[in-house]
Amino acid sequence: MSQKDLEKEVLEEISAEETNDEILPESDKEENQEEVLEASTRKVRVKLNVDYRTLKYYNVYVLKYVRKFYWLYAIFLLLLIGGIVYSVIVKTYVVVALMAVFALYLVYQMLSIERTIDRQLTAHFMRRRPQVQEYTFTDEGITVVPAEGGDPINYEWVYVTHIYQIPQFYYLYLGKQPIIVDRNEDMILEGTKEDLEGIIASQATKKPFKSLDKNILKEPVEFNYPDYDAMDAARAEEQASLEENKEEDKPADAAEAEVVEESAEPVEESSEEAAAEVSENKEE
Repeated sequence: MSQKDLEKEVLEEISAEETNDEILPESDKEENQEEVLEASTRKVRVKLNVDYRTLKYYNVYVLKYVRKFYWLYAIFLLLLIGGIVYSVIVKTYVVVALMAVFALYLVYQMLSIERTIDRQLTAHFMRRRPQVQEYTFTDEGITVVPAEGGDPINYEWVYVTHIYQIPQFYYLYLGKQPIIVDRNEDMILEGTKEDLEGIIASQATKKPFKSLDKNILKEPVEFNYPDYDAMDAARAEEQASLEENKEEDKPADAAEAEVVEESAEPVEESSEEAAAEVSENKEE
């Protein structure tokens, strides 16, 4: 095949592709345009219960897999073991005993980190009720509705620095501030779970991303919330009783002030009479 014949064949193929594009049915073109439009306008509104379960998963994940406290404790243990060996060699047994006690304490902390978190969360939720947070996700960014009320806050995806994923939650970090997304389908208020995961997955390819496919808790999440309404009513009654006691104490204080003023008047008169008597004595 000559060079001219090859160039002619290539040109014919290119012209055939252009012709096929031109004669593409309008319905197919519209479907392609709709698919692009739908991909660019995905919107999912979700809620998050900031409760015992949510905070326990978050704290355990941060300590174990973000801050990696196990490695830090392991380094301390190695240093302590080295110190214990050296202290045995130089026969400073008091130092050996102290280091051994501290090493046992570190081991206990490593093994009971989940129980420590449980105690802290129990103390927190015995005083405060869970809150509800709301987020809206689109391909352009995230809108956060503050749990305490106020104007929504909009963040573009460029401000998200890290994305972490576990079977129960997504953790999206705006610097050091986390956005926790519950992956439970019941938390979706608008849109679909597929769109939510698609939006986050598309952003995870552009940022540092870590996925963990195992359960990070050793014990099930169990917590009985107190009756917050009864607690609020008891606080209101206590506050009302304090205000009543203050009002009752005010008249008593006023009466005491009047008694003091009345008792002060005779003293002034007696002092004037005493001064008059002194002046009369001087004249005599």
